Amino acid sequence: MSAGGPKNGRAQVAAALLLAAAAGAVDAVSFLFLHQTFTANMTGNATQLGIAVGHTDASAVRPLAIAVGTFVVAIWLATAGIEAAVRRGGRATAAPALIVEAALLGGFVLARPDAPPAPQSRQFGVMLVLAVAAMGVQTATFARALGTTVRTTYISGMLTTIVQEAVRLASPPKDERPSYLRDELAVGGARPAERLALHVAVCVCFLGGAVWGAVTEPRGWSVAAALAAVLVVAAIDLARPIHGHGR
Repeated sequence: MSAGGPKNGRAQVAAALLLAAAAGAVDAVSFLFLHQTFTANMTGNATQLGIAVGHTDASAVRPLAIAVGTFVVAIWLATAGIEAAVRRGGRATAAPALIVEAALLGGFVLARPDAPPAPQSRQFGVMLVLAVAAMGVQTATFARALGTTVRTTYISGMLTTIVQEAVRLASPPKDERPSYLRDELAVGGARPAERLALHVAVCVCFLGGAVWGAVTEPRGWSVAAALAAVLVVAAIDLARPIHGHGR
């Protein structure tokens, strides 16, 4: 059982929506400002990396490989840090990682030049690592709300879950009969309508964040707003821990 009951659930929902909006904004800005390189969507980067390798385009391989590698390392370090905090009996175990994410986004804001840096420049590499690391930390830090898996940095899995939850809601499995949704996909549990609404809201917030990023990117406000959203979630975690720790 998750710790904190309904209040913990509300904290998780608020965190999911804010973090999704932040990720949408950061991903949009990175695509526009860092020469169509994503910082949250590693599927797109991996596809582009495969194309670059297939075309033997060494200049394109380097930044994409850095992006994917940085994302993996950031998830590793953030997960290890949170696991250590939980094992020590920590209460607000998401806040430290979120503060690290905010610091990385702050570095991105400070490093941002007036014009997009050249793809092979040192400044481009620094900005890419900062933004990708921030999104990797976020991916590792927040993964559940209302008892279901929630991903705030990419949408493909969320769209799949939305459709599967909708199928389950329209035709609930019978307890006495085998069910693909329940037995294989683990789609089920209490409050299916609330979970479906949450997943839809997360996707809408990610899209809204991307729109905000596209509109405000020339003024440099996008990532600063995302940073503020992440700090709000850190404050939420300090007040109402968003990690249940299974208790």
